[in-house]
Amino acid sequence: MGLDRIFGRIGGRIEEDPSFLEEVRRLYTEYGQPMPRINTIIARLGYENQSQVLKTIRETGSRIQEGTLSSPYFAKAAALGMRNLRRVTVRGTISHIEARDLDLDYAELSRSKFIGVDFSNTNFDRAEVYGTEFFKSILNTARIPAIRLLGGTIDLKMREVVLNDSGVWNIHKSGIEEMGSCSDCELHNGEIIRGDADGVKLRRGVLFSQEGKPLGYMKLKGDRTFLALRTVSNEKGEVIFWKGMVYALEEDLVQWINQRSKPFEEDAVWRLVEVEALAQEKSASGRAFSDLGRNNQRFLKSPNLYEEMGNLVERIEKGEEPMRNILTGEMHKPTTA
Repeated sequence: MGLDRIFGRIGGRIEEDPSFLEEVRRLYTEYGQPMPRINTIIARLGYENQSQVLKTIRETGSRIQEGTLSSPYFAKAAALGMRNLRRVTVRGTISHIEARDLDLDYAELSRSKFIGVDFSNTNFDRAEVYGTEFFKSILNTARIPAIRLLGGTIDLKMREVVLNDSGVWNIHKSGIEEMGSCSDCELHNGEIIRGDADGVKLRRGVLFSQEGKPLGYMKLKGDRTFLALRTVSNEKGEVIFWKGMVYALEEDLVQWINQRSKPFEEDAVWRLVEVEALAQEKSASGRAFSDLGRNNQRFLKSPNLYEEMGNLVERIEKGEEPMRNILTGEMHKPTTA
């Protein structure tokens, strides 16, 4: 959101009043904020708006110091370049703004909703994200080494993998529609991860593997969402999947996976799809897999599931989890590349 959308577009010549600029600098120092370029503050504003600009800086800075930002003031803080939001509590629904380069270390984001927010290069280290939604928001260059859930810290870097050939994933595409809230998401994923769905050793999910590494799975119970079992990055350092994040996949891919996995639905093993083979088959069918993307939804809320996901990845990489390849029908035990 630009400053003109917050304060209103004002025509006329832009001038820089030294006393006004000095007061702006003083306020940013007082509120512990790095001083952005003056043009980002006074652009599109005339002298008659100086008092309004100063008032908004004071109101926003005061709320940051108090430790709580409602959605309008979070948007204003981002637009004014007030990046230091460590330990701030954010509440409400925030949509379609640029929130780049912020420091949200230890921020309290529980139950907030971010829709189409650009979080490029924003630091979320140890932010509390219980029930926080990130629908269609940009997180591929965000910094999230760890999150907090119910006060406990979850390491998202443990067992992270970097793919050598990640071109099949379009990480910049976010036009996928929401898959549904899946009120039993934690229950279903817990059953799938442990393999005890309905009291039977039955894996109700299709595991995605690339370069011999398990990435995550699409569950086949309830909403057909994808759960990342680990953080996955590309060779540029951009994150394709965050560990524990629930994603929506392209609808035609979901339908294709459903169809190809259906013949094996009675098997008490994982169903497996190797991304390289999937990309080749999709390309041969007339649509490049690189046209497909994913849309992040939210992190799983149960801290215990993160440890269980790590244990599952370890078992898979040791070849201890039998699975059937849905493209070839063969039983398969992947090994670490």
